[in-house]
Amino acid sequence: MIDVQTELADLPESAANLIRRAVKAALTNLNAAGDVCVLVTDAEEMQSLNATYRNIDRVTDVLTFPAWEGDAILCPPDGYLGDIAICFERAAEQAM
Repeated sequence: MIDVQTELADLPESAANLIRRAVKAALTNLNAAGDVCVLVTDAEEMQSLNATYRNIDRVTDVLTFPAWEGDAILCPPDGYLGDIAICFERAAEQAM
């Protein structure tokens, strides 16, 4: 399962669908399977996450939170691979 979550009112459904397809393509390319949760958020929340988890107090485009650290995270025992946080504003800026 690839779960895309957001509190952004203006996130187009096409963006959420693109994220799902990109994650699925990455897993397929790695011949991997598992569940991933993707949070699409704003710059303020992303800066807070970056400060909390990396001690870097600035906005970034993407943060990843693997469910299982180690040599191979392709398929942890419970099938949950981890979380991805995407700053929609920063991603849109970088896409131009």
